[in-house]
Amino acid sequence: MNRKAIAALALLLMQSGGVLADIPCSDQGGTCPISSGYCIPSYTKTSADICSDSCGLLGSGKLTKTAFWRIVFTGGHVDGPFAVNGYGQAHYVEVDCYLPYCWPTFYCPTTDCAFWEQIVQDNVVFDTGSGFTCNDIGGTIRYYDH
Repeated sequence: MNRKAIAALALLLMQSGGVLADIPCSDQGGTCPISSGYCIPSYTKTSADICSDSCGLLGSGKLTKTAFWRIVFTGGHVDGPFAVNGYGQAHYVEVDCYLPYCWPTFYCPTTDCAFWEQIVQDNVVFDTGSGFTCNDIGGTIRYYDH
């Protein structure tokens, strides 16, 4: 491969965030109920989660996850589909990401007769002095609602 082709490939890899192939994207942490009872809207995922990272040359170890939901209120009103974003972090060293992969926590949406809410807890890598671990206490809490 000539130098120009290698330089072009390196530039392309530096400018694009990676769509995860090797880093497993966490699930939501359990199965959410799809119906909560009388006068309570139901909600469903409208598509698969999208996960990406900023690992690689000139990366930062940032992990991003987007979940897609649709809420159906009593009476047939539909809210969505809408996207909910969360951010995490991987242990990043020089040009690559390593364990732990600290994905954001997506809590199940909560609903009542007139609104919905979902809480997303961002997650960060924490150096314990003897290794690295995930610490969601250091992350931002996002409230998505209607």
